[in-house]
Amino acid sequence: MLEKVRDRLARPHYLSVRERALARIAAWKLTVGSDLSAVVDSLDLVELQMEMEDVGMEPTVAIKTVGDLLWLLRAIELRFKKEQRFSA
Repeated sequence: MLEKVRDRLARPHYLSVRERALARIAAWKLTVGSDLSAVVDSLDLVELQMEMEDVGMEPTVAIKTVGDLLWLLRAIELRFKKEQRFSA
């Protein structure tokens, strides 16, 4: 249990949001056209916003669907990787 908590604190939040969304899509509980609220709550959105601010990102389009969210999460991932390359 403690390992799970430690892992959640060490990993970026966007990874767990993406895993959750993809798992629900794979189980046919969501589609990419599903409303955003079907996969994230307000706390998730706040944490994602904080991660985006950490890498100097702002979404350029409204995020309304799960598909929009997946594109945003991919952009966050690419920005994190870019930041890591330049800091290394």
